[in-house]
Amino acid sequence: SLLREIDMRCNEIGDEGLIELSKGFKCIPLVETINLRENNIGDSGIKVFAANLNLLPNLRSLNLNWNLISDEGMKALSHANLINLELLKLKENNIGKDGMIEFSHNLTNFINLRHLDLGWNSIGGEGMKEFSHNMHILKDLNFLLLSKNEIGDFGIKEFSSNISTLPHLETLLLWNNKIGDDGGESLIKAIEHCGSLKTLDISINIMREEVKQKYRD
Repeated sequence: SLLREIDMRCNEIGDEGLIELSKGFKCIPLVETINLRENNIGDSGIKVFAANLNLLPNLRSLNLNWNLISDEGMKALSHANLINLELLKLKENNIGKDGMIEFSHNLTNFINLRHLDLGWNSIGGEGMKEFSHNMHILKDLNFLLLSKNEIGDFGIKEFSSNISTLPHLETLLLWNNKIGDDGGESLIKAIEHCGSLKTLDISINIMREEVKQKYRD
């Protein structure tokens, strides 16, 4: 088959549908884009899906936003062969600290990633810490969305200490993460040395007005 794109967004294929789809990957080896947004996909489906992704060596874009993937599913996906993937969207799933840690420890499977969306999950400070310590592997990353993840000051300090390892980062979205004054101050200092950054959103956090003003300045 010469099929290059699968767009099944906003359906209800669920785990059983995804398992059946995954069984056919051997027939569509040229696929570059898969969009499965809003499909009630959970861990059992994503595990089979991940195990068969080695049959799609040309996959560049994967959208799994607004599904039901939790830590176990994220762990399975972290071990998939996705070295050519450039865009990964996992917004508004149920991914927590453990899933994020496993993903962070396996970033070599995502070495060409340029766009990463993990917003509206629950990775927390510890998940952010592990990602921050390993994100240097994603040398081409230019878009990072981690909004609404309960990152807090601890997590953002760890990230700030390592942001220089992302030399091509242009867009950073961190709104609604319970970032206070300490975290806000650390990020201010860090982005002074991040010349590639063009867009930063840290709205809906808990910094005092004096700290917010420093960003405006």
